[in-house]
Amino acid sequence: METVANTTYERRQRELGVGRAQTMGQHKTWQERREQLIEATIVSIHEDGLEKTSIQRIAKRAGLTAGIVGHYFGDKDGLLNATYDALYAKILANAERASNSQQSPAARVKSILLGYLSPDQLTPEIVTAWYVLVARLRHSPALQEIQLNAEMTVRGKLRALLNEELSSTDAEALSRGLFAMVTGFWVLMASDPASQDYDAHRKSILSVIERFLRAYSLRDTPD
Repeated sequence: METVANTTYERRQRELGVGRAQTMGQHKTWQERREQLIEATIVSIHEDGLEKTSIQRIAKRAGLTAGIVGHYFGDKDGLLNATYDALYAKILANAERASNSQQSPAARVKSILLGYLSPDQLTPEIVTAWYVLVARLRHSPALQEIQLNAEMTVRGKLRALLNEELSSTDAEALSRGLFAMVTGFWVLMASDPASQDYDAHRKSILSVIERFLRAYSLRDTPD
């Protein structure tokens, strides 16, 4: 009989478009194994908590050996760092894709910020993983570096777009404020495990983003 944890892991795999045959097959690429282990880490953090999340648990959940985990990531900290990096990579990919489909600078700014709030990011497992890993930032130089690089990338994109419409001072202030607001949203959402109405949270933060843009006389659609 499958455990709830294994069922959760396989559901996450299906959400990502990874079938059971691919998950359990013997002939997997490095990237497939890496993605399996990162997904298993996310589910383990959510189901077991960080302290009980071990290389052995993650490997078993992913259907791989502990030796494979060590080969790819070195140790638990290496896997946690890779997981945090992968979470940000997904957000940045979502933001880039959404932004490229928009025309006005304000619309592109909003699209970048909504990369944090896309449905594939608003799941209980990912919200928990974000919250737990952010809590480790103060004591992990590797996580701090990942955070800083992602922040510089996102804020740089926001600032460049806002510079098309605003002074450099206003563009810097607004890009900093919008980034802080969206990342703070994650902390607020994750700190209230009783509330998983993520669609309501998403609509709320979107409303605030639009008000920020209007305050600077920026609109994502023409009047």
